[in-house]
Amino acid sequence: KVLETVRLPLLSPYFLHDCVESMAVVRQSPECYRYVEEAKLYHLLPDRRSELSSERTKPRNSADTIEVIVAVGGEDEKVVLRSVECYCVKTRTWRSMACLPFAVSKHGLVASGKNTLYLAGGEFPDGSASRSVWRYDPALDMWLEICSMLIPRSELGLAMLDGCVYAVGGWEGSYRLDSVERYDPSTNSWSLIEPMKMAVTSPAVIAHEGMLYVTGGAVLEDG
Repeated sequence: KVLETVRLPLLSPYFLHDCVESMAVVRQSPECYRYVEEAKLYHLLPDRRSELSSERTKPRNSADTIEVIVAVGGEDEKVVLRSVECYCVKTRTWRSMACLPFAVSKHGLVASGKNTLYLAGGEFPDGSASRSVWRYDPALDMWLEICSMLIPRSELGLAMLDGCVYAVGGWEGSYRLDSVERYDPSTNSWSLIEPMKMAVTSPAVIAHEGMLYVTGGAVLEDG
């Protein structure tokens, strides 16, 4: 009964393996071991976490919960960055978060309503566009790779609507894009949807009352 209330999936996988799994009470109880297996699957199959969701995978409500502003990647005097920082409005301080797996700029970034960040596409230091997509897990302070986009995109717009992530327009590496694709977390897959009326880079994209709105951006060769 006690172990049932512990958020095992939110613990370090090393602690699960080295300490929890080796406990005699866990090894001798099928029910306890089931909770450990649940936690291990949560770490081993990050792309299926929506299917593995339970009370034990949700961080507890806390009176100390605070809002932060997150800065992810980008460029510093033409040096492409991997660093990630968050600014606490309450304390007016910056602190470091888990770095990106690679240096990238001109990417798309969106926050879900579940304190999760999605990073899609971007431009590598060599100028090529990326298809990679990563999800930040705040409970583990880790970036987890998920299904790549169908088309490489930098300077794209990214938004969430009804639990899905939408990648809008952008730069493929040699031309602007009018295509739009949608990521479904429940299936860990991308699919192309109706394209825009024109190709555009760096658009502003927002979801509101079941609709996706795209405005601005660059459409001409001179930007």
